[in-house]
Amino acid sequence: MFYLDAHWEDYWPLRDEIIEIGKTHYDNCVIVIDDCKVPGRHDIPFDQYKGKECSFEYIQDLLRFVFSGYEIDYLIPANVQNRAKLVIMPKGRR
Repeated sequence: MFYLDAHWEDYWPLRDEIIEIGKTHYDNCVIVIDDCKVPGRHDIPFDQYKGKECSFEYIQDLLRFVFSGYEIDYLIPANVQNRAKLVIMPKGRR
């Protein structure tokens, strides 16, 4: 399992991290991304860096490097101010 939450002022490594994960864990990992946008839930805050939203759409094009097929889900805390997590896993592994 990879829990991605690191970011800096001028560098947001999220996309690079996903590519690196695929090099060693193709179809053999779960990725959890913290502070992610949840579609249709405007009450849950999420991170943004230099005009880019932390969302499934932001990383979707890279998932082919990590999974031959995948499923996504969102973990939403009881206190939504704690922000949601996007969970990505190989298809059929639920």
